[in-house]
Amino acid sequence: MKKDDLQRLRKQQWFYINGLYLFYIVILCLLLAFQASAFIVYTLIGIVFLLQSMPTLIFATGNPLLAIFPPMRTIWQYEREKLGVVWRRYYLSQSLLQILVALFAFVQAWLRWGQATFLEGVPIWYIVIAVIVLIYIGNLNQHLHIRRFDQMEQAKLIELAKDRSLFTMILAAIFLVFLVVGTILVGVVFR
Repeated sequence: MKKDDLQRLRKQQWFYINGLYLFYIVILCLLLAFQASAFIVYTLIGIVFLLQSMPTLIFATGNPLLAIFPPMRTIWQYEREKLGVVWRRYYLSQSLLQILVALFAFVQAWLRWGQATFLEGVPIWYIVIAVIVLIYIGNLNQHLHIRRFDQMEQAKLIELAKDRSLFTMILAAIFLVFLVVGTILVGVVFR
């Protein structure tokens, strides 16, 4: 792929991803404006993360935007070719993390069943700062992902994908232990 074409597609990818972030912000603002309960907010967060993990499992692509928008299919092909035989493992590790965040959100929803609004006792500026930080982290992650794919040699990228998969499995195991222990403590001890 030509460098100019790749840069043009990467700019479109950035636009699509930030458009998706904007969509999520609008939904969050609507939920907060209508004083949605913590159960509803956490359930929707869980559903969003679960849906974002599905393209890897169903369509064999790592990013929902690459599955939805036709111009992004070229990026998907490029990244798949660059990763070679480990492409699925690379994106499955990403999906696993999203599924774990969804599981965490569903546990939070369960723990907050019957409680008041999501924002009860929380200053609105906490939410504003959290949204800004999450958008920054999302854009930084995308920037690093693009830099890895566009500047690394294929052999190094494949090695990175293998290391990332192993790290993700270890992190997932630790996360699940903390989630189970935390849920038991909060659900049994503090109720």
